[in-house]
Amino acid sequence: MASPWLPSGVRVQGARAFGGALKAGDVAFSAGRHVEALKLWRKAAERSGGDGEAEFRIARLYRNGKGVFVNFAEAGHWYELASERGHVQAKLELAKLLLSGASDYNATRFRQARRDPDSPQTASLATLIYPHGDKVQIDANRARALLEEIEPTGDLETAELLAMLYLGTRGGPPDTLRAQALLERVAAGGRATGEFGLGDMFFRGLGVEIDRARAADHYERAAEGGHMRAKTALATILYDGLGRPIDRARGAKLFLEAAESGEVFAQYRAGMILQTGEGAPRNLDQSETMLRAAGKGGHIGAMMALGEFYSRGDGREPDLREAEIWYRQAADRGDMHAQFIAGRFAATGDGSYQSLPDAARYFLKAAEGGHAIAAVNIAAFYASGSGVGQDLAQSRRWYRKAAEQEMPPAQVRLARMLLSGDGGERDPAEARLWLERAAAKGDP
Repeated sequence: MASPWLPSGVRVQGARAFGGALKAGDVAFSAGRHVEALKLWRKAAERSGGDGEAEFRIARLYRNGKGVFVNFAEAGHWYELASERGHVQAKLELAKLLLSGASDYNATRFRQARRDPDSPQTASLATLIYPHGDKVQIDANRARALLEEIEPTGDLETAELLAMLYLGTRGGPPDTLRAQALLERVAAGGRATGEFGLGDMFFRGLGVEIDRARAADHYERAAEGGHMRAKTALATILYDGLGRPIDRARGAKLFLEAAESGEVFAQYRAGMILQTGEGAPRNLDQSETMLRAAGKGGHIGAMMALGEFYSRGDGREPDLREAEIWYRQAADRGDMHAQFIAGRFAATGDGSYQSLPDAARYFLKAAEGGHAIAAVNIAAFYASGSGVGQDLAQSRRWYRKAAEQEMPPAQVRLARMLLSGDGGERDPAEARLWLERAAAKGDP
């Protein structure tokens, strides 16, 4: 072995002379000479029969962007070659890549960024950078097969990934018995993920009888091992009394700890606890911080809570503009109630500005989701042509939807359209029925 005090170039030459290109590549990589390492490992891989270890090392260079651009497709290609030669770690890494899929800074965008996107030079360069494409397509079936091949080696990460596949339907039918056995092995190996997985099985009843007390024990051990999702799950059990006696003080403490680590659901729950003061001292500033973090993380409940918080003011001046921003975010993620409220803000201009087209769009989305008042509103918009083109047939349709949900104003307006023939045929008999239903609800 070359002495570490020798220049790296001398050490590389010595390693190549006595250990071959693979060993020389290792020495070059350790010295930070990643491009040279790539060349040497390619030399090793090119020899007759290939070299799975060299191919695995090349894959990691492309996966981690050492001496080359990060290129998941190229990494996948080299992992594939190494896997064909029986390299266990390459099979594991390839399976992980196939489970998640990956997309590089793709070749199309690369060409567009060039001054000469259609030139032969650009085409040649793109082929050079992306010889095996620029995407790895998700293939859970292949990933599962690879993991099953290497599971007998006893690798705990493999067992963990395979258990998650067996608990779901990705890559094949569920197999909860095998999943439980694998998770027990992972837990026995000291990995918190195993305890968390077992907790989920018993909490949700995945192939076993629901046993929330037992789930809590598993979550407890996983949380002690630093698993933040387990800490959130345990907090939920303690705060809500699911499988253990209610302990809101400890539940709140766990939510706050998990929230600090970035757990979005924990941030939402912590924000609500700090807003109500149940389990922890009320702190509106900290509540706002937690809810905003959860909202930015995509939690719709947090977005709605922020909309309500800014609308009320809670001892401060209400901030309707900020409220509208959060309601719109929740609405754009499909929440029906947020769509209705966002429509109302847009219709009145109470938040930022009045926009009848935006109001119509949100009311229509909420009505399509079954919101009765939104159906009345969009029917009125179609009747008057406010924010949308006037369409009496659509107006009648939405008044009918709302009327069927026992909204007296809609029943009366639908009856008028049936009497006048607006938006469709006249039907005085049906109009009378709707008026009687409205009267029975107390509408004069």
